[in-house]
Amino acid sequence: MEELATIQSKIYEIRGQRVMLDRDLAELYGVTTGNLNKAVKRNIERFPERFMFQLTEQEFLKNYDITQYPQPSVAADIVLFTLDQKHTEKTIGLGPLQVLMIQRATHPCKDLWALPGGFCQPNETFPETAHRELKTETGVEYAYLSETKTFTDKKRDPRGWIVSDAFTGAIWKPDCTLRTDENAWKAQWFDVKLDVKSSVQNKTTTYNEYTLRLGPYESIIKCIRTIDHNRIHNEWSIIHQHGAIAFDHALIITELLVNLQKTVRNDPKMLFEFLPDKFTIGELESVYKAIFGITDHVPNFRRMIQKYVIETPIMTNKKQSFRPAKLYVRNYQMF
Repeated sequence: MEELATIQSKIYEIRGQRVMLDRDLAELYGVTTGNLNKAVKRNIERFPERFMFQLTEQEFLKNYDITQYPQPSVAADIVLFTLDQKHTEKTIGLGPLQVLMIQRATHPCKDLWALPGGFCQPNETFPETAHRELKTETGVEYAYLSETKTFTDKKRDPRGWIVSDAFTGAIWKPDCTLRTDENAWKAQWFDVKLDVKSSVQNKTTTYNEYTLRLGPYESIIKCIRTIDHNRIHNEWSIIHQHGAIAFDHALIITELLVNLQKTVRNDPKMLFEFLPDKFTIGELESVYKAIFGITDHVPNFRRMIQKYVIETPIMTNKKQSFRPAKLYVRNYQMF
């Protein structure tokens, strides 16, 4: 009776005839759809003339049941970076690098620190989800966001299979006024620092161990990098994550910060998203140093960014006690 019910559930009425689709018939026979169709073509003379017909696109979609396949929930998570501002009597300094976190007010992971983010709504693109969730949970608007990587591990969230579409973001900190909604106790900037130890296992494998520090919290992430048939594969995993950090968010921050460093090293355009419209070359270099966690002068930095900036006739505030510097704007023709 159960088998009969299964067969009956796969019978559709199309063009006034009761039919079965090739994929369902193949499943009943325990073969692939492709092999079933090949067998029919090889023995077509054995079947009646109107034994089968080809569905139109409209007919196919009308009878398509998407629930036949496992479906994850999809969320957007935002790793929003900024630079802290440190003022002294002689200079205005930028740094260190910071990342925005929220303290969750609901289960799961209640009271733990997490990245801002949430589930994608119907008729909403992933970037729209990211901007909406960032504004709702932290009050931050108009941040630069770039879709970076998808995290698909089925065990990454205790609620079930939830895929995270992760965004890298940047913003000039004075443009932010933080506030939260009912899903978070508070939103807070954390100093972020990333250290790495690398060891070469053999000619094709490199082992990288990253230590991620978010304020007082420390997590250790490993990445095994292999080269196979000229293809590079990175396998990331958490060795230790501080108990105050929710889900796999230490891993997400680590991967996106490593990606940000690689991006800036090859193309400095992202640096400008951390600054206001007008800036000094020193401030631009401070962004670069903060991203890489370095304090020394960056060799050939002016040469690196010269085609991306336009000098203005404006100087920094002459009333300040330190020497005024020229202000620049970005050269939008290069963006």
